[in-house]
Amino acid sequence: MNALVRAAIKRMEESGAEFAEIAIPNLTERILETSLYLLHSRHDIDQFLEARPGLRYRTVGSIHAAKKYHPVLDLFEMIVQGPAHPADDPTYFRKLAAREDFQRDVVNLLAQSGLTAMCFPCVQVLPPTKSAIKLGKWPTMAFPTNTFIASQAWMPSMCVPVGFTSAGIPVGMELVTYPYHEPDLFRLAFAFEQITHHRKAAESTTA
Repeated sequence: MNALVRAAIKRMEESGAEFAEIAIPNLTERILETSLYLLHSRHDIDQFLEARPGLRYRTVGSIHAAKKYHPVLDLFEMIVQGPAHPADDPTYFRKLAAREDFQRDVVNLLAQSGLTAMCFPCVQVLPPTKSAIKLGKWPTMAFPTNTFIASQAWMPSMCVPVGFTSAGIPVGMELVTYPYHEPDLFRLAFAFEQITHHRKAAESTTA
């Protein structure tokens, strides 16, 4: 997987792009202290459901009580235990403040390094098989994904294809740029697509 990403970066360098290696200090700790997903999800999903009177189940709790969800969805079990409102959790405002600090530090790192964006593999391991998921090998919140970085720093990002493994599994690379710099993100992604031609339509489609 990393070899595919490195090969994609090499192609971009050959086309004139300039790269520099950077590291976000204490990244794991920053991800943990800025995670708001489980504090927001129950409230946000409930609002979505309640705004649709035609639905049979209008809250996360009612879906859980009726057991109308797949038993493999361990994340749903966690969501139903979340606060009815994010601010009800005593860590909520501390996490909001940590998110602002995280964004500022990542933006400063990019600026000091003279970079327009940063890139890295979307995930740290290949996607698990259905059987591995059913066996509980990868609980949702333990799956080693890198996409938390952009989402929890509130920075625009886009995942682009970098090729396929020998087993035919697609591999992606995430591009992340400054807040409100979406035009730069689209330009970079388009240029990457034109240089590498890695995008391949799924076999189940004709597009």
